[in-house]
Amino acid sequence: MKTTGVWIDKKKAAIITIENGVETTDEVFSKLEKLNLKSETGNRLKGGIQSSTYLKYEHEKLKKYYREIAGRIKNTEALVILGPGETATHFSKELHTYFSELGNRIKGVHKADSMTENQLKAWVKNFFETN
Repeated sequence: MKTTGVWIDKKKAAIITIENGVETTDEVFSKLEKLNLKSETGNRLKGGIQSSTYLKYEHEKLKKYYREIAGRIKNTEALVILGPGETATHFSKELHTYFSELGNRIKGVHKADSMTENQLKAWVKNFFETN
């Protein structure tokens, strides 16, 4: 059985895949940049953009990021998603909406702070052994 764990935040996704006892790792970077914002009250920062424009930019970049991750994990049989903040939940919703076959393979979505690669491998292995 091919199982996969994805630790994700807005900058990076770490992908741990376990198949026949062999663990492999992969990383995907979002290419999302922080931009200078102009406040809604009209105060301008040099080279700034309005926050609504940034939100559209961020949304489009994250959709591309999620699609790239989905492409790399499309052959998994079971999936767990974890990460800080809301990104793990947003990624799960994206999978259910646009990659329903993959979304149906999600066995859990969990909050988790940053982990070393070895900690993440151990977490994913333990998750699938106990679930």
